[in-house]
Amino acid sequence: MRRESMDSPSQPWLPSPAPWTFAVQMYGIAHCLVDRDGRVIGSHLPLANGPLMAEAPTMLALLRDFVAGEQVDALRRQAAAILCRIDRGHPREPGEDDE
Repeated sequence: MRRESMDSPSQPWLPSPAPWTFAVQMYGIAHCLVDRDGRVIGSHLPLANGPLMAEAPTMLALLRDFVAGEQVDALRRQAAAILCRIDRGHPREPGEDDE
């Protein structure tokens, strides 16, 4: 019989909850991608890739909004904010750019 951890997602095929963040060091592990609940979902990532990967859920939401027909000007501003965070190496903070 397999026991599920209390911290495991109820449906393991679903992505980890957003927002994700990148930490240079967490729980003694280097270069981590961390989900909203503090679970390490990736580690030992090249430093330059961390901020890009941390933006993945936000970029996915942007694409979904685009496909759904959201206003292009609003999406352009959101995309510019994502690119700025990636370029400066600063991951999205919880609540940042939420609308």
